[in-house]
Amino acid sequence: MVGRAVTLAHLWAGPTAKAEARLKANKILLSSLSLSTRMLFMNVFIIPLFSYIALFFILPESLWKVIRGMIHRYFPYNGGAYFADELVCSKFFYGVKPPLKDVWAFNISLLAVRSKFFPDCGILYKDLPLINIVGNMFITDHQDCAAVDFWMFSHSEE
Repeated sequence: MVGRAVTLAHLWAGPTAKAEARLKANKILLSSLSLSTRMLFMNVFIIPLFSYIALFFILPESLWKVIRGMIHRYFPYNGGAYFADELVCSKFFYGVKPPLKDVWAFNISLLAVRSKFFPDCGILYKDLPLINIVGNMFITDHQDCAAVDFWMFSHSEE
């Protein structure tokens, strides 16, 4: 997609629709799988659908909630549902391997390692730039923003 009217939602719509279609097509299969096999199915057949677009653009929070909800719909538990943290950290809670990949964390990590800020361990928290990606379709800005997100959570304010 090219043009001024293209948004992040437009770019992520294709993989999201494909994931939703794949989940609906495999609904019966998924309901028959155990928790660990269901997580493996998601990690192998659903999460990778987002890997190409995740190399270039940050997943908007509104879409992340939709995708997370779409995936977590297939993890019912005694009339309720598993919490996202429990599925992502399932090894600690239930002893289930492998844990479910988080699409947002997967996206941010793919972007951050491609930024010029990521390998520079000498950058202090206060020296990190503010990057506005609202309406911004520059891939390098999305990569830098992801790296800044990593640094902001791993460095103290000194």
